[in-house]
Amino acid sequence: MHDLFAPVKPATEILSASKNPTIHLVIPVYHNLIQHFEHIHPSDHDDIRAKSTL
Repeated sequence: MHDLFAPVKPATEILSASKNPTIHLVIPVYHNLIQHFEHIHPSDHDDIRAKSTL
């Protein structure tokens, strides 16, 4: 499960910076997250596979 959500923490930290404007980073960060999650297959992760069988 850790691998599945690994890119979420850095994305949150980048977009949560309070000292610098980050609006210009939203689209690249969003794109990276979408690409990461598009390549996830339930068979690659035991936690997802277990939930899909319930």
